[in-house]
Amino acid sequence: MACQLSFSLSFVLAQKLVPRKDGAGRRVAMEVLKNIPSVANLIRTMKWHQVYSTMETNRREGLLPLERHLDELVRSGEVLREDALRYANQPALIS
Repeated sequence: MACQLSFSLSFVLAQKLVPRKDGAGRRVAMEVLKNIPSVANLIRTMKWHQVYSTMETNRREGLLPLERHLDELVRSGEVLREDALRYANQPALIS
């Protein structure tokens, strides 16, 4: 099954709506997993625990971890750091 998934998967997009710093609604924080060869290999070999680090090291390929996007939203002043920590999958990775 993992082998079939590694060949048929294109992208996985995940989104969370995070309150805006100015209180005017919410801002989308997203995670993008693109099925590049290294990701496909991890899926085939079922090494799920290595996917996040692969996303971190392959940003030029279009991969974007949620925590990285939340960091960008905090730095740009769009969301509060406290909200970014609350909505992160791995809060320890928020700077």
